[in-house]
Parts: sequence; C-alpha cells; structure tokens
Amino acid sequence: MAIVTNVYGIAESLRRLLSERRAAADADSVRAESARRARRAADLRTVEAAQQGRRDETEAKARAAGFTSMTEAIEQTRRLTIGNAAARIGVGLRTVARWRRREPDDLSSR
Repeated sequence: MAIVTNVYGIAESLRRLLSERRAAADADSVRAESARRARRAADLRTVEAAQQGRRDETEAKARAAGFTSMTEAIEQTRRLTIGNAAARIGVGLRTVARWRRREPDDLSSR
C-alpha cells in the first residue's frame, strides 16, 4: 500500500510539474509573440520614416535644381536621356528611371 501511495504521489507530482512547465512555456510564448509584434510595429515605423526621409531628400534635390517638385522635374526633363535628366535634377539614374516608370496618377500623388 505504501508503494502504491508513493507511486501515486510521484505521478501526481510529475503531472503537476509538467502542468506548471506547460503554463510557463505558454506564458513565454505569449510574451515572445507580444515582443515580436511590438518589434514588427517598431520596424514598420522605422521603415516608413526612412522612406519618408528619402522622399523628402529627393524633393529637396529637385527644388535645389530649380523645380517645384520631383514630379515637375521628371515631366520637364522627360525629353532628356535618363543620364542627362539625372544630372540636371541632381539625383541618380535609377531614381529618374523609377519616377519615369510611374503612372501619371502616381506622380501627382507624391
């Protein structure tokens, strides 16, 4: 009888220990998921801020070149080669190529 009681006690202790470990693991998972969501949100804000900074920098270069906006700069230099337009605006070749590929509606919204 003592052996049966002792085995039952061990099994119950083991069940309790496993239950506590599962609960701790679940809590860690919830905390980890919450941390991942928070980091993801912060990363998105950082990306958006970086993109906005690049847009502002491009607009500033276009204004420094004598245009009112990058949209106007692209439209007024459309007859030039990409290289000449880039040199005139003060931006890179890829920037001009990217802006030229945009639809007219996309250009006016920037």
